[in-house]
Amino acid sequence: MNMACCMLAGGQGQRMGHGDKGLIQIDGQTILDALIERFSHHSPLLLNANGDTSRFAHFDIPIIPDEVSGFQGPLAGIHAALSYLVTSHPMVSHCLIIPTDAPFLPQNLGEVCASHMAKAPLISVRSHGRTHPVIGLWPVSVLPQLTTALCDRDIRKIDAFTAEMGCHYVDFDEAPDPFLNLNRPSDLTALQEAGLYQIDLAFFQQSK
Repeated sequence: MNMACCMLAGGQGQRMGHGDKGLIQIDGQTILDALIERFSHHSPLLLNANGDTSRFAHFDIPIIPDEVSGFQGPLAGIHAALSYLVTSHPMVSHCLIIPTDAPFLPQNLGEVCASHMAKAPLISVRSHGRTHPVIGLWPVSVLPQLTTALCDRDIRKIDAFTAEMGCHYVDFDEAPDPFLNLNRPSDLTALQEAGLYQIDLAFFQQSK
């Protein structure tokens, strides 16, 4: 299997003061830097982002904006990634999808998901009983059905689409939760107060 990886940063970050959550610094390194380092064994490694992409230019990876207009959510970001791969990397069969606001994703995430591929067309993850639809392994071949769902049927929720296609959830019950994501300023302060990490608490006061 040829597995690409796409990091989703296409949202507007409204709950975090409209900042790019992947640029939050934890222990002196942005989440995006850490994810690029952790998942560099996947090729190509992509970033889905909208707006002025020059803010990500120094990362030196392809920046893929949504093809569907209007900030339609992570499903539109997945669609953009699969569409790019079909056109530019036809030998890639699958794409690992991860968000840029989850700093603790395991490095072997793609390999673990791939080991369950025989169970369903789409593979996603679950931790401590909670599903995380935005994280998972997608076959590039699902692009036509995804295009129809987005453009003709107005489906916006990832789990609504994956339920239709068939999805198997892989359980990760480690502690702390490897799929912890940072959505609000309070999430940053909670990590800081735990005393385990140094967080850039000024981040959410920034804007795009």
